Amino acid sequence: MLFTTPEGNVYTVDKPVRTVVDFPGLDLRVSGELEERTIAELDALASLIPMPETYDALERSVVDGLLTDHAAIDAYSLHEVLNYGTDGLNFMHAAKVLFMNLDTWNSLPPGVQTVFEEATNGIELSLAGARQYAKMAEDARSVMEEAGME
Repeated sequence: MLFTTPEGNVYTVDKPVRTVVDFPGLDLRVSGELEERTIAELDALASLIPMPETYDALERSVVDGLLTDHAAIDAYSLHEVLNYGTDGLNFMHAAKVLFMNLDTWNSLPPGVQTVFEEATNGIELSLAGARQYAKMAEDARSVMEEAGME
């Protein structure tokens, strides 16, 4: 594993979510089965919608909001359609990893393998990725505040 994203929280269009008692009846975009099961336990609906389609789903009231992290709000311009963001619920972290099929790896010329090995050298890459993602999340927080999100 390289690093995890900053904590994921809840972002909504019409109704702020401050505690778990605010979930019943909401329909939230989620990214996978674990989030889907978690939301179901909170008496909310979960919709598996690809992230690039989320803006339209929010704008057209297909879903009430989503679970994600701050960086995604800015990256997908969701601050344009969302009104509320919740800090502190810490719903999830997404692991960021690098994988390559062993046959593909073995088919690479030794020089290319060396470039990968040097570029993905353990802790340095992990820390650089974590720092970049944290910066993106902090920048997104400013964008959300400027957009008037609560």
